[in-house]
Amino acid sequence: MRAKIKVGLVISLISLIVGILSSPYISPYISELLKPVYREDLSCAITIVDGLTGHPIPPEELKVELYSTNIYETFPEGPSSLDFTPDRAKSYLIGVAWYDTNDGKWKFKADAGKYIVLAYDYDHPYRYYPCVTEITVHETKHEDRIAKVDPCVLYMYKRASIQMKVSVHVLEGLNKERDMNFINITVDSEWWVCVEMEIGVGNSATLLRLDRLYIDYIPDSGADNVVFPDYAVWKGDRVKIMYDRERDKYYINLGERIKVHERYGVILHVYFHIVKGVSMGTGRLLIELVDYYECQSWFLRWWRTPQVTIQVVC
Repeated sequence: MRAKIKVGLVISLISLIVGILSSPYISPYISELLKPVYREDLSCAITIVDGLTGHPIPPEELKVELYSTNIYETFPEGPSSLDFTPDRAKSYLIGVAWYDTNDGKWKFKADAGKYIVLAYDYDHPYRYYPCVTEITVHETKHEDRIAKVDPCVLYMYKRASIQMKVSVHVLEGLNKERDMNFINITVDSEWWVCVEMEIGVGNSATLLRLDRLYIDYIPDSGADNVVFPDYAVWKGDRVKIMYDRERDKYYINLGERIKVHERYGVILHVYFHIVKGVSMGTGRLLIELVDYYECQSWFLRWWRTPQVTIQVVC
């Protein structure tokens, strides 16, 4: 009797499970769970747009390359590294994306995993900063092997034009309170050196990544410490002068992204407080702006480094 009851319970349980699995509400989920997972030779797509306008960038201006994350073994900063070029990094190249005019997306094939995407402006007229982004290609259950990419939208920014001017205001000495276009260490001993940056004049929807402003005394004769920067003033705040050991130069960190939406541009000023050293000599102060500092590759840095000079006489 007990055996019959057990058999009946088993049959009832099986019937219940079969009923649940065959339910039109449950069976689609079961089917999805049983689908194979694809991890190789996946079809991937990303969109690349202008970061300020949101408009697609003309594909004829861009090259989009996919690199293995193993690139960091040779290039510590990836494609942003100083000595990076596509030729030197070709062993890490996974593939080159192509542009699909039907949907406006960049397509490539890859296995599931993490990759480095490098998108750059490779031909005249150069306009956009390069874009280096780590992406993740996810595995998929779609039979057509179309995979999700994260992030799926990359943003590139059109570099703003910049003009730099420099002037000198004497704080102590024979020329006190006078504006000059040079530094005279014989009769004066303390100065403001004003750097004017005129950004994005004549072009709109552009961006300038203000990173480091370097200042360096280059001697023509005599000692190399005739004058030196004491501190700087940036946007009304006193800023510490720092030292770059690799470049053997002093600099201040501006740390700003200047967006220009109107054609009349933006004008900014940086003031360096300069003091006289104990030695005599002649030379010049070289001031140069390194925008987008994190990208060190000279292959990708198609723009010239803006710079101005001030003569130092005695």
